[in-house]
Amino acid sequence: SDAKIIDNRNTFEEKISGEYVLDIDIDIFSVEMNYIPEEIKLQKIRELSKHSKLVTIATSPYFMDQQQAITLIQRIFQ
Repeated sequence: SDAKIIDNRNTFEEKISGEYVLDIDIDIFSVEMNYIPEEIKLQKIRELSKHSKLVTIATSPYFMDQQQAITLIQRIFQ
């Protein structure tokens, strides 16, 4: 019933509570989003995925190389 978009430095610091579905758009790792350090993004996604009811992933084929997207997904869930 509610959507929270985590796409800037401030929202990466917010706490999420209750039940939720995590929808990862992997283009958060695109060049345009480099103003947020990669390690912060990885850490937040890992934390959120551990507590979510369900995780969906959009590999964003029009925004980034798909091999890079697959590599990032592997890094998130290693």
